[in-house]
Amino acid sequence: MASASYSEDLTCSICLSIFRDPVILLCGHSFCRECIENSLTLQRQCPQCRADVPKEGKYLLTNHILKNLAEKEAQRLSTEQGNGREFSEVDEQLCPEHEEKLKLFCVTDQQLACIICRDGEKHDGHRFKPVKEAAAVVRKGVEPLVQNISDYVCATERLANKVKK
Repeated sequence: MASASYSEDLTCSICLSIFRDPVILLCGHSFCRECIENSLTLQRQCPQCRADVPKEGKYLLTNHILKNLAEKEAQRLSTEQGNGREFSEVDEQLCPEHEEKLKLFCVTDQQLACIICRDGEKHDGHRFKPVKEAAAVVRKGVEPLVQNISDYVCATERLANKVKK
């Protein structure tokens, strides 16, 4: 399985850090709670798509999926840095066998590979894609699923709030 980092997808577009207490707006965009609250004091619009955001804070629903993923990514990065390994993007990571950059994704084995790995016997006859292209395909497939789950979470939270009242 590919060891791809999703830090880019777990980054708040306002503070450019991994999400802290992420909330989702009605338009579907997510931000750190503190970042969006500060932004909304200046302008009642989503910073990404400019959709209007109602004044009531009840529309800033916690994005539990992003929160869990961001916490796991922060923990992973912390662990890597704690082990003396400095975090780097996938295209900067080196093949443990050949010390070459991992620029390819073996579609057949579902793993990262360097150019030497691609040309070796282990991957003979396998299909490869550039890492960024493979990541884009995976991301494109995952985004609708995350959106569906986010929609369900929002609907569930709204129902829970109605039941509380």
